[in-house]
Amino acid sequence: MSDTSTRLETLISEARKLCQDERIALVENILASLAATDPAIDRQWADEATRRYEAFKRGEMKAYDLEDILEKYASR
Repeated sequence: MSDTSTRLETLISEARKLCQDERIALVENILASLAATDPAIDRQWADEATRRYEAFKRGEMKAYDLEDILEKYASR
C-alpha cells in the first residue's frame, strides 16, 4: 500500500471515531475547501461576462438557443 493510501485509510479510520456532529462538521469543511474559488479569477469571469453582454446588446455577438448548442455537440 502506498503512503497516500495508508494516510487516507488512517484519516478515514480516525474520522469514523468522531461523533455524528463532528463528522458532519468535517465533511462540511472538506466540501467548502473543494468549492473555494479564487476571487481574482471570479472577477475576470465577471468582467468577461459583462464584455460579452455589452457586445451582445450592441449587436456584435449573436445569441444561440440552448437546444441548438446541445444538438450540435451531442452528435459528436
